[in-house]
Amino acid sequence: MKKIAMLGITMIIVLLAVFYIYSKIQIDNYEHISIVEKTSANTENESFVYTFPILDIVTINSWRQNGGFYRDLTLGSTGTDVFVLEKYLMAIGTNLSKADNYFGTETQQVISDYQKQNLILPSNGEFSGITKSKIYQDLLSSYCPNNEFAEENDYILYPIDRTNNIQQDYVPPKLTVLGSSVNTSGIICLRGDAAQAYTSMYNSMKEDGLDMKVTSGYRRYELQDSLYDYERQSLYNYPSVAMPGHSEHQLGVAVDLAPQSLGYEPTTKSMKFTKEYQWLSDNAHLYGFVLSYPEGLEYITGYTYEPWHWRYVGIDAATNIYNSKITPVEYLKSLKLFPNLGS
Repeated sequence: MKKIAMLGITMIIVLLAVFYIYSKIQIDNYEHISIVEKTSANTENESFVYTFPILDIVTINSWRQNGGFYRDLTLGSTGTDVFVLEKYLMAIGTNLSKADNYFGTETQQVISDYQKQNLILPSNGEFSGITKSKIYQDLLSSYCPNNEFAEENDYILYPIDRTNNIQQDYVPPKLTVLGSSVNTSGIICLRGDAAQAYTSMYNSMKEDGLDMKVTSGYRRYELQDSLYDYERQSLYNYPSVAMPGHSEHQLGVAVDLAPQSLGYEPTTKSMKFTKEYQWLSDNAHLYGFVLSYPEGLEYITGYTYEPWHWRYVGIDAATNIYNSKITPVEYLKSLKLFPNLGS
């Protein structure tokens, strides 16, 4: 009898291990069907197609600014992260009736059901471990999608401005979350080459005793649309917010920076008087970055002076722009890399 009991216990342990490994593999390979799908009219013309995130842009951006899910959630938890989780659960079609910022028994039961459906053990209704990682990855792919079909250098030198735009569904190649070694305001994504270059520039700046915080990076078309609509009433002849489809942020190459010497205050023209700005003016081109909208040249760039807005174009182009003293958009247009551009 003892041998039979031991055999039964061993089989249970093996089954539990198999379930755990299976759920772990699922989270590593998870990709939500509403974000990316490969379609092709024929094998020679593949395209990247996505629908916008299952959450509204205000909610997903709030989640990003808070750094994602920064804690485990259990019965009785309250706060913005609970609200985002509940909105997510409602959006994917669970039986949750409302999002009220409170992790109650209904939310707990829905999480438990979600865990069972996805073979996540234990199915205890707690938002932690694999459950949290899986939903985090789903929301991250909504905010920072993976476009595996984009060419490496497709739009890195595209002279996007108030005249020249990109399509609504454009997503840059190899979007990457800036690592924890870089000071950021929540989750910030850039295309891979820009992220690597910024990290190198940031490390050099830190070695010189300075610090900057990245307050904005890649933005989806829909987020730009929301920002533009919000700022529409305060826009003048030379706006500070681009129309959707006309933003360097959608290219995944632009960063908005806030200097430590101003308490990391974002998007302020006072930045031009800081030592961080002087450092960028002297050194950014060495890492491939340029100031997109210089002071006094609004009639060329079409935008107000933005000392906080820097764009990655690669070291060669940035050095040429630095030496020529012309605006980035003038230089990029002079390359004539893209046909049918507006003036």
